[in-house]
Amino acid sequence: MSPGIKIFFFCDITAALDDLNIQRQGKSQLLFRMCAAVKAFKMKLKVFTSQLSEGEMCHFPACAQRIPQHKRAKLEDKYTKHINLLIEEFDRRLTLSKEDDVQLKLVEDPFPVDPEEVPLDLRLEVIELQFLAVYQNRHRESSLQDVYKSLDNEKNLIEVALKTFGVFGSTYICEQTFSIMNMNKNKQRSSLTDDHLEDIVKISTSNMTPEYNKLVAEKRCTISH
Repeated sequence: MSPGIKIFFFCDITAALDDLNIQRQGKSQLLFRMCAAVKAFKMKLKVFTSQLSEGEMCHFPACAQRIPQHKRAKLEDKYTKHINLLIEEFDRRLTLSKEDDVQLKLVEDPFPVDPEEVPLDLRLEVIELQFLAVYQNRHRESSLQDVYKSLDNEKNLIEVALKTFGVFGSTYICEQTFSIMNMNKNKQRSSLTDDHLEDIVKISTSNMTPEYNKLVAEKRCTISH
């Protein structure tokens, strides 16, 4: 593989990895959605391999524009070798255990899960939940957080869901918090206290909406004479 062709190939692979990275960023990203994005990307890599074996480069725009059709078949082994190495790295670094995979599937959608596959302390709760049509409808129409808020008797399942929701799937929120701190704690704001900084970070990194009307109503105006 010539240096020029290597550059085109790695540009396309890097662009695909960049798309995956963007999918995993942002607020309110739940762990199982990030895991789903990684699993989907691993499947895409396998599709890339099978298509390259046929000389097809529709998912490699830089290569498709610069490599003539008659030369693509000769490069199959070199291209697929790098993709297979990437798949091996994903399998080595980002593969969940069977127990973790079942738990994520359970939290994301408890209704199609086989109760025999879940932990013993959750089986009865899962069986009861799967026969309640009202929760199935709510699962389709509402957010997952709202669904688990509405549960009453499934204490063990709620505990597992809370632990899953609380896992940081990426460093995005941490990086965002440090960036906000650096922007606010500067020379021009030397009188900023730790309490003020905590309030700023809390407001900037959460979805809380201040109750302005209530705050204004509780505020007493001082009339000067």
